[in-house]
Amino acid sequence: MLPKSISIFSILILSILCFTLISCGDDDNPANSDPVLVRTFSASVGAGSYNVVWDQRNEDGDQVAEGTYKISFQAGSFSDSYTITIDDSATPGPYIYNIGDDVTISFSMATAGDYLIEIYKI
Repeated sequence: MLPKSISIFSILILSILCFTLISCGDDDNPANSDPVLVRTFSASVGAGSYNVVWDQRNEDGDQVAEGTYKISFQAGSFSDSYTITIDDSATPGPYIYNIGDDVTISFSMATAGDYLIEIYKI
């Protein structure tokens, strides 16, 4: 068994360490900030296949910045999301787009209903 003075000292050090990590660490990291909604698409449609094209502009018509974006899709009880990267210096690929490239979101509706697509900067 450890002497009480060492146990209390260890607890004090752990408390200081925990306080430092909680109060300093995460707020400065942009990856931990709240996602920002940049664009929304929604409509009531009939059964069929659809393509929604996002021109990488926000609701005000301004070009979005390079970075990571989450695209959330909801239709009826179905929902899904995926992440893309917009980076003008990267080689385009399935989830990597250059600034100015259109992003096409394709989906099918088995029955008539509403869809909602939300794009967040994360």
